[in-house]
Amino acid sequence: MIRKLYFSLILLCLYSCSEKTDRIQFTVENFSKGRIDTQKPYPNKSYTKALIRVKGFCNDSIIIKEQGDTYNFKFSGNIDTILQMEYYGTYNKIFLFNPYRCTNGKLLIEYDL
Repeated sequence: MIRKLYFSLILLCLYSCSEKTDRIQFTVENFSKGRIDTQKPYPNKSYTKALIRVKGFCNDSIIIKEQGDTYNFKFSGNIDTILQMEYYGTYNKIFLFNPYRCTNGKLLIEYDL
């Protein structure tokens, strides 16, 4: 019985420490270059929406765009927002972060399926 419990705890630890591909979080302090991120859905997981969270400050405009889709979001100044869009897990989501006109600030950006 104790052996099964230890085995279950080890499996749980390994599962929780594995890389999560349907959530990406990063901080932007250097606005000299853009960034491209790909989110890969898990094959047997059910999805209904994708989220973009942006929090922080930038002195001018930034753009976050979803590749291959019509979503094109522009932010500036003090930002604390969550955007939701429909997503059903049928393809990889590719997001492009473009610093556009922003030269300084600090942003926390998260993409989540």
